[in-house]
Amino acid sequence: GQYTGLTDKNGTKIFEGDIVQSIELELKGIIVFDEHCRFMIKELPTGCTYLLSYNNDEIKVIGNIHDNPEFVKGA
Repeated sequence: GQYTGLTDKNGTKIFEGDIVQSIELELKGIIVFDEHCRFMIKELPTGCTYLLSYNNDEIKVIGNIHDNPEFVKGA
């Protein structure tokens, strides 16, 4: 996936297709690039989207859709 230009709370680069977990909002989601040319977090399993901000101290990368398809089954 495309690099977002952002890193998570551990300094890990965030890419499109990464699966992230938000400690603050207690959600898991996939990084997607939307039709308005923004990187968003698409929540699993609801599909609600949240803007990926430039302050990601509460987000950590926990996998990606290619290596961890079990996270996105049924999403």
